Amino acid sequence: MVPKRHVEEHYLNAHAPVACSLCSEMVDREILAVHKGENCPQRIVTCEYCEFPLAALDLFRHQEVCGNRTELCNLCNRYIRLCEQLDHENRCPCSPDIVAGSSRLSSMVQKAVF
Repeated sequence: MVPKRHVEEHYLNAHAPVACSLCSEMVDREILAVHKGENCPQRIVTCEYCEFPLAALDLFRHQEVCGNRTELCNLCNRYIRLCEQLDHENRCPCSPDIVAGSSRLSSMVQKAVF
């Protein structure tokens, strides 16, 4: 409990709204750290495709463009968009796991037929 003579000082030091140093939004002092780390539109985040650091408010537009860049798949020699790369790795027709699975399936079918 704060003594009455220190209430105003306590409020100013612990609870009064302060301006975020990144976006200038007024935020309660007690949630400033959460705001800067999770909610501030000017906090720095990284692109999941190129790891470029940029402000959170620009991330969606950047990733829309960046994720549409292509890279060559070393297994099937097709160009795959970065935003589809993970899915492609799991389904690439030339992937060792998929080739092994299909050859096992074909040998099972051949045994059943003959």
